[in-house]
Formats: sequence, C-alpha cells, structure tokens
Amino acid sequence: MQIMTNSTLKFIDFHTLDKWFVSFYLNPNNLKSSYKFIKLKELIKPKKDKIKLADYRGDLRVVKKISFSDGKIHIREENETKMDLYTLYPKDLLVSKINFHQGAIAINNYEKIVCTTHYQPYSIDRELVIDEYLILALRNTKFQKHLDFLRADGIKNEATSEFIGELEIPLPSLSEQNIIVNDYFKKVEAAENLLKQANNLKGEMEKYFFDALEIIEVQKRNLSKALNIVPFFSVEKWGVEYILSSNSNELLKSRKYPNVKLSEIVQINPTTRMPKDDLQISFIPMECISDEYGEVIELRDKKVSESKGYKKFQEGDLIWARITPCMQNGKSAIVKNLENNLGCGSTEFHVIRNYSQELDLNYVYHILRLKTVLLNAMSCFTGSAGQQRVPKSFLEDLLIPVPPITIQNEISSKMTKLKSTVKDLEYRATAIKKLAQTTFEKEIFSWQ
Repeated sequence: MQIMTNSTLKFIDFHTLDKWFVSFYLNPNNLKSSYKFIKLKELIKPKKDKIKLADYRGDLRVVKKISFSDGKIHIREENETKMDLYTLYPKDLLVSKINFHQGAIAINNYEKIVCTTHYQPYSIDRELVIDEYLILALRNTKFQKHLDFLRADGIKNEATSEFIGELEIPLPSLSEQNIIVNDYFKKVEAAENLLKQANNLKGEMEKYFFDALEIIEVQKRNLSKALNIVPFFSVEKWGVEYILSSNSNELLKSRKYPNVKLSEIVQINPTTRMPKDDLQISFIPMECISDEYGEVIELRDKKVSESKGYKKFQEGDLIWARITPCMQNGKSAIVKNLENNLGCGSTEFHVIRNYSQELDLNYVYHILRLKTVLLNAMSCFTGSAGQQRVPKSFLEDLLIPVPPITIQNEISSKMTKLKSTVKDLEYRATAIKKLAQTTFEKEIFSWQ
C-alpha cells in the first residue's frame, strides 16, 4: 500500500496496516526498536469495578491527581466526590484519560482506593511485563512525542482503553527487562543520594550562620483560634499577621555582635542616575534570576532611553524580589558585569546598595536568602492575595548582626563555598538522572 505525503511516496507494508488513521503511519515520531513491539492490550486490561455516586459512603480515599513530573498518585484531603467512581486495588495501573499524553500514568502503591471515571484502572499481565518497565516505557519522552503527534491529529478526547490498547511498546524478555530496570534505578538511586547530600548541606548552611553569629532562636507564638492577647508595648506595626507572628526585630538577634537595622548600614532603593548619552545598559527581568541559586543567569540589553519605567541599579547592587512567589523562592542576586556598570529590571525588585567599607554586601545577601528571613517576610505582605509584596519597611526595620568586616568576609566565603557545593551536587544529580533516561531510551527505542 502507498501513502502520498509532500509529493513523496511513503511505503507501508500491508501486513502492518491494522489502523485506519493515516497519521499513525506518517508520524515523524514513530518508534523503532530492536525488540519486538507488543500492543498494550496484550499487557494491560481495563478494570471497571464501578461505584455509583449514590452508593459511595465516603469510606475510601479518592485520587486527586497523578503528577506529571514523577508519575505518582496524590490523594484528596477529603473523601468527597461528585462523580461515579472506579475501585483501584494495590498494584493496579492507573491512567488519566485526560492527561495520558503528558505521562499521567502510575502504579497504585496505596491500599484499596477510588478514582473518578476520568481515570481508568488496569490490571497488568506480570508474566509478560514488569511494572517498572511498563511505566518507564509509557512515560518515556520518545513515547510521549509519538503520542503527541497522534493527539494533535484529532485524538483530543479522553484516551479510551480501546485507543490505548492499540498502542505498541517494545518488549524485551522478562530477564532483559529486569536488567534494564535495575540499571535505570541504580543510576536514579545514585542521583537521589547526591540530592540528599545537597539538602543536608542546605540545612547546615543556616545552622552554620546562626552558630557563627550566636543568634538567639526566636520562639514562635502559639496562636489559637480564640482571643490572642498582645502587649501594647510590643506592637510596632498594625499588620495582624506581623503582630501575631515572630517579631522580625528579634529574628536574627545575636548575643555576640551588635544588632543594627539594615537601613542604617545600606541604602534601600536608592536613586540611580542614568547618563544623558543613550548608552547600552544591562536589562534583568525577573526570569533572568535563578531562585534556586540566587544568581543572574542572563544579562539582556537595553538602551538608557528604554529604561523608563524599570527599576534602575548599578554594578555591585543587590536586587531582591519583593513579590510572591518570587520572594519566598529566593530570587535575589548581586549584579555584576553590567554593561557600562548600569542596569534596569523588574519594578518588583528592591535594590540594596552598600556605601561602607566596613560592610560586605555578600554577607547581607546571604542573610536575605536565609529561609528564616524569607518566611518571616511573608508576615509583612501587603496587597491582594494574587499580588502580595514585601514593603520596603520590612528591609529597613530588619535587625541584623554586624560583626567586624573580617568576620563578615569569613562567613560570606563559607556560605558561598557551601552554596557552590550544593549547586555541584544538584547538577551532578540532574546529569545522572538524565543519563538514566537516555540510557533507557537508547536501549529500548534504538534500532541496533
């Protein structure tokens, strides 16, 4: 049989012609493998143990979603539904009919639970396929791209068991599947161990900072739903959340060093004068700051004449996101290598400038990235729920320990090294996870 496309003949072997939609055969993402392809209906069977809405007693936990990122089932907080349900037993395969093409596929590791009819439970023939292999194959990038093309050609409704059953995956023998799966998870385990080390270091960073400065841990007030009494002399501001949370002025109080308001040692949102000449300057929108590592990941360009309406700063300034969720995610950085030593960026930055030789701005930078500080800043939010911001006054009134410059430098250097180690561990973990994926993909979806 011949199919014409772009004035070129495409040949299809007649014995393979078992689907009557052309896009399947013209799919540029069609799969190849040295292993035999098997239809999914040979490996999995739909299960339709249905509970009518009127018969549901609320005694079984309900599936909330399957996350795309890791293929895990999440459960609703309340056992409530407005739809008929399917019963899902331990080790059943669960597929989201709506988001199958995005990798919403998972094995049920819970006890007996239920899901709405937007999902479809399946049994697995474990004499033919290992659970982990099946999930890896169905969630693999190559398979998802293959599926995306079919979906774009008109398969836009829920993925039915009939449609899914006609799809094919390469199927090695059980012993080969075991080898492939074990190799994959060995790499994943190595990556997870690196991430554990990184997370432990993150905890050590904050502990080191508090220990080095002998900061007194502030006890959070235990709030009740009843009447909360606050002494009038302790009321500094009229924000209820601020008053009922830990006092920010005590947040970083040191036993060892002087505690000074941030506004007394740095300039906050100072004026940055731009030259009259229409020079090239650097442009840093919010997306150009890494929240994970607190650094500029890209410098863009603008002319001085284009900087109107943007926050302006200069070489060496600290920019700190004031808007949710960027603030609590840690979007802040000291700007360096600016074109003509000048820059502009999002109006949602606070700008902090150092004017003293007795202060290391890197030291302040590390303070303002402490999780303790970021969480406390949330109690000072102003604005509506969707556009909440930390006011300038939070930074102005924040008390910080100010040790001698040599101690500041020492602390900054230690924190920078720890952050660099965390970054290296996380990069290595990401690389190993990617290697696990590409090795699996090369083994299964390559013609050898």
